Amino acid sequence: MSTPSSIAAATLGFRDLIQTALPPGVEVSTQPPAQAEQFFERTGLLARVNLVLYQVSASPGRSNAVPARHSSPAEEEKPSGGLDLLYLVTIYGSASPEEEHSTERLLEATYHAIYQKPILSSADLGSALPGTAGPLPSVMARIVPQSLSCAEVERLFSSMHAVYRPTLAYLVTLSES
Repeated sequence: MSTPSSIAAATLGFRDLIQTALPPGVEVSTQPPAQAEQFFERTGLLARVNLVLYQVSASPGRSNAVPARHSSPAEEEKPSGGLDLLYLVTIYGSASPEEEHSTERLLEATYHAIYQKPILSSADLGSALPGTAGPLPSVMARIVPQSLSCAEVERLFSSMHAVYRPTLAYLVTLSES
């Protein structure tokens, strides 16, 4: 990973990917769940998908890599660390299942968008980050679905002082491209 903006770029790139799959009147927010629940107060907003980063850790596979040997200290490379970002994607639908803005339809659209594009390139990440003129150098994000039990999701929501809602969990691994 080569840029201090990679985590923000991954969150915003992930948000933008989800937004492309949703119908008009639905926004993707990046708020704590307790705040995301309050979306009905906004004029014209029919539903919300909320993306929240809840854990960051060093990628275990990267930390075990053996550094290359060099003949002089000047040739030594910095270790290439990767990060694992754990996200919850929570749906706040406002309609019954047969309607476009229902929780079920929004879950389906979100899952399908991520399934179709599980890797965000450095160009995707750079374009998502305000003030970035181009791709983030050498960074990509791989998005992998995670399996959390209802009890685990309920525990996470409880710790964030929020009400449980239908939620998808994803691991986003940032690495060098």
